Amino acid sequence: MIRSSSSKVKEMISLEVENKLEKLQTEIAEIDILRAGKRRIENNEKSAGYLKRTAESRNIKRNITKIIHPETGLECLDIKAKLDAASNFYSTLYSAEPIDHQDLESMLNTINKQVSPKDAKHIISSISFDDILDGSRRTPHKSSPGMDELPYEILNLIIGYPSCKSLVLEIYNDAISKALFPKSWQQTCLVLLPKTGALTNLSN
Repeated sequence: MIRSSSSKVKEMISLEVENKLEKLQTEIAEIDILRAGKRRIENNEKSAGYLKRTAESRNIKRNITKIIHPETGLECLDIKAKLDAASNFYSTLYSAEPIDHQDLESMLNTINKQVSPKDAKHIISSISFDDILDGSRRTPHKSSPGMDELPYEILNLIIGYPSCKSLVLEIYNDAISKALFPKSWQQTCLVLLPKTGALTNLSN
């Protein structure tokens, strides 16, 4: 009788452990899915190897091992040489072009020099939750994650979650009325999106 009872207890404990392991495995897979940048996993694929390969493939596309210097045509392998090549390329790309100052003045003269009281009141009015949801829905469906490594799809889910409503409203309205901005809003992250050409060419 004691052995039978002991056996049942072991079975119950074993079942509980298996359930917890299954739950943990699912959570790990879901985290890996986010890291891999997948909106959905086709054919219910949750293989750790598949997800790891996808994440590594994405990471390779984000990292450039060498760059061809746009001026010298030489390969740049170390950080200093890469920075010099990038600086040369983007300095040329974003160099100021001559403009017609008369046309510029003409355009500026059509812009009101001050905001009307009605517009000013509208600008500083509180943001509604519906406005925030509408804005989040209009974000790109495909995008590179920011510094938190979360794509817009995940951000939309967080914003739309009922438990987050009051916090979301507080953050956005504090930014308008109190000029209080989250630290993450004051950071920038430049992500270069590779095209079909060679990654060594900065124009790609």
